[in-house]
Amino acid sequence: MKRRKSGAHALPRSRRPEGLDAGVGDRVLVPTGVPGQERAAVVVEVQNGNGTPPYVVVWSDNGQRALLYPPGNARIERVAVGSTS
Repeated sequence: MKRRKSGAHALPRSRRPEGLDAGVGDRVLVPTGVPGQERAAVVVEVQNGNGTPPYVVVWSDNGQRALLYPPGNARIERVAVGSTS
């Protein structure tokens, strides 16, 4: 029996949750389990050339750098092209 991969990155692109492609500077918002609360991280490096996970991120709440495979309920806030913030 083949072992099944876990996480959003294991799904074919056509079956992945919408919006899980990110670029450097984009924000990843991950639900915390508390209604209405999310944890935010800024993407500082994309491991795959096509924008799919994993991402190297810096968490906004503590500045810690981490490798992130966002869960399926995460969302991406895109940085506008040419934005300086």
